[in-house]
This record gives sequence, C-alpha cells and structure tokens, in this order.
Amino acid sequence: MTRGEILAIIYNSSISGLLFNALGHLWRTQMIEELRSDEIVRKCGGRFKLAALIQHRLRELIIDGARPLVEREGRSDLEVVIAEIMEDKISADYSTTGYEMEYPVGS
Repeated sequence: MTRGEILAIIYNSSISGLLFNALGHLWRTQMIEELRSDEIVRKCGGRFKLAALIQHRLRELIIDGARPLVEREGRSDLEVVIAEIMEDKISADYSTTGYEMEYPVGS
C-alpha cells in the first residue's frame, strides 16, 4: 500500500478532517513501516476496512479518551493504533453483519 493510497482512503472518509490532521505531521516526517506491508491490510480484510478501523480507534483515543492497549513509549496516537492492530489487540467486529473475512487474522 502506498502513501498516496492511504492518504486518499483517509481523506475521503467520514471523519477525514480529524484523521487527516492527526496523520499529516507524521507522514510529512516519516511513514509508519507497518503501513508499507500488506500484512496489516490482510488482518483487517482490506484497505477500506483498515482505514475504518484506524478512524474508529483514533476517535476512541483522541475524543473519547480511551486508554491505549499497548505501551505508548513516546508513540503518536496513530502509531499506537497500528501497534494495537499488529499485536491483535483490536480488530473490526463483523459478527452482527454476517461478513466473513477472506483471510482471517492469523492466517
């Protein structure tokens, strides 16, 4: 996934202003390494589901004041969310929709 693809998905989303502002500084300085691989995309079931999960969790952290599920260790909110996804601490719950991921987490 390229930087441009990620930015396009996020910019066109429902809470794009909040997320775009949170990500802007980070992407101007460096790209999060995990976002360069397709592993995180597979974990979430696709790029759009990944963007939705990131947005949802960022809103929980920034607006709702939720506690991170991983150690912050000086990381930005976005970096914390990516770490939570990569460590399988969070995932999208599709049980109420009947959706089944083509490549479930851990496959």
